[in-house]
Amino acid sequence: MSGADRRLEDLVKLLGHARERLGLDLGFVLWDGSTVPAGLPHDAFAMKIADEGAVATLRDGAAEV
Repeated sequence: MSGADRRLEDLVKLLGHARERLGLDLGFVLWDGSTVPAGLPHDAFAMKIADEGAVATLRDGAAEV
């Protein structure tokens, strides 16, 4: 598994956990076309993360705090 695949897998787990624990009625559409939760309806309220770089920037910025 490549580093990019691992980061994507970790992000899917994190977003799924956040939705569950926080009771969010919000889906996520990721840059590779996958969704959290899986099978998210196309008309659902969702945040789109269009680029892996956005996640890397957040992660790197958090490491500096």
